Amino acid sequence: MDIVILIIAWAIASFVISVIAGVLGKKYGLGYLIGAMASFAIISSILANKIIHLGSFVFPAGVVAFSATYLVSDIISERWGRRSAKKAVWVGFFANFVLMISIYFALMMPAAPFAVSVSDSFSLALSATPRIIVASFFAYLISQNFNIVSFFF
Repeated sequence: MDIVILIIAWAIASFVISVIAGVLGKKYGLGYLIGAMASFAIISSILANKIIHLGSFVFPAGVVAFSATYLVSDIISERWGRRSAKKAVWVGFFANFVLMISIYFALMMPAAPFAVSVSDSFSLALSATPRIIVASFFAYLISQNFNIVSFFF
């Protein structure tokens, strides 16, 4: 499948998921959107390990999922206000922190003797995740808070 079509389909899927979370949030409460925000933040951190090449552009796969966090925070801002949007940002930040600690300790644990090859693949695939998360902590907080401020501007 052509990479451009795949990225467009992924972006549309992320948009649809965000809209569904918004509809569920409107019906059942803010928790759905905060959960979506945390999910997109975590997913983008894990997917940042995969680097995509599109024409002359090279970027982490997590970019699409990360961009969905802006849509979710805008939906929260529109319906529940600035305070709730900031709360969602901090929940996403905390979720990434929990992910970083969890992956770090999972990588340190010895593999079962019958699963060494799977463990090696796991380590190879996710070993950069804690570093990526630490590097993105400030970028996440600054960009999300700027998004909220600019939304209300």
